[in-house]
Amino acid sequence: MMGRNVDVMAAGLLIVLLGCPVALARPAEGEDIASWLKEAATRQPSVRGARASATAAEARETTASRGLWPVLGLSTGASVLQGQVFGAFAGGAAGGLAGGLGGLPLSPDQVWPTAAVSLSQPIFDGGRAWAFGEAAAHARLGAALQAEDVRRMAVHTAWLAWLEALDREGESLVLDARVATARERLQRSRSEQQAGSGRELAVLEAETELARVEADRRQNAMAQALGLQDIRRRYGLVPGTGKLSTLRVAVPRDLMGTAMPESRTVLAAEAAARAAEARLRAREAGRWPQASAFVTATAAGKDLAIATTLGGANLSWQPLDFGRQGAAEEEARAQLDQALAEAEAARLDHQRSLQESLERRTRGQAAVDRARGLLQLAFRSREQTEARRENGTADAIESLEREEAVVSAQVNLERTERDLLRAELALARALDLTPEQLLLAPDKR
Repeated sequence: MMGRNVDVMAAGLLIVLLGCPVALARPAEGEDIASWLKEAATRQPSVRGARASATAAEARETTASRGLWPVLGLSTGASVLQGQVFGAFAGGAAGGLAGGLGGLPLSPDQVWPTAAVSLSQPIFDGGRAWAFGEAAAHARLGAALQAEDVRRMAVHTAWLAWLEALDREGESLVLDARVATARERLQRSRSEQQAGSGRELAVLEAETELARVEADRRQNAMAQALGLQDIRRRYGLVPGTGKLSTLRVAVPRDLMGTAMPESRTVLAAEAAARAAEARLRAREAGRWPQASAFVTATAAGKDLAIATTLGGANLSWQPLDFGRQGAAEEEARAQLDQALAEAEAARLDHQRSLQESLERRTRGQAAVDRARGLLQLAFRSREQTEARRENGTADAIESLEREEAVVSAQVNLERTERDLLRAELALARALDLTPEQLLLAPDKR
């Protein structure tokens, strides 16, 4: 533990020595903090990678869905008359072939241009093309759902990073109040010792307490600096210092108590299972023969005057492949079982996450109510202490202790409100709300 603290302090000291700015980009005047963080999160590499994966899946669907489309081919070239080439080789045998083919005495009449047009049309493949096209369509849907889920998760993570930074900020206020109280207590202990009514042990205890609180404050400041540096590295900005206690997530009430929607993760897992089922059908279709028709037209000669046309049909079948077809089917069937299990696990995880989010929100609301009650008690205690101090029955240290209690209660209330906001963010994510629906509204409670 000591080594970890030293590492944290050393890293924070390095940031200070390097002069890395802590107060970085701030939202413009009137700019919504939700839109600000959403824009920061969508710049994440994971979001860009998920979008690229969705684009690639869409291209694969286009390729697979056109497996039964005709194929048109064009080709052109030049041919050398075979008899004249053989004579040229025979005539030049005495002189050798040092010049190679480029040294042959070929005239322009011996080289004929050629051109060909071919058209092939698959007729029957046992359903392979349709099955692969269906699998690619489900895979494209799953990739699109995953890309959207990654984007929403990036926004959620950005919110949590901001809330953590605000937690550190509130902790610094509490530690400042503790340092002020510890300094006042040390000063009184020294005064009592000089007056002969105090003990040296009390001074040592006060000095130890002050050193401990100051060390905690330095460690928290360094951790706060490291956290802000991490936010800047990930998002290119840091949150403002405005309090979040007056804001909350506005979860649409019409979603509460109704049929809960499926999450993007569940829908993507189900799409992956349907794609695996389609791939299994495509593998099973491999037992059927394949048939196609073709037409090829070729023109050759000096003026392309010699034309030929060839048409026909191809039939291919592999009745014996030494178990390769069966192994491919077994692999596809195992992949389908895996996809179905993952889809079921995703549904169970979603239900559990939704239930835990509802319970966490209820506990968070109760914690906020308790924190508000404790703050009111701290206010009354401070008022009573101030009245006693005016009457001469309370000293400055007791007043500082009551002020410290008020600050701690205020910070605790703000922390519990942020915990409630975290619970509501988790609930909104479990309800499959889009980042655009995560609207912040004034707290009317």
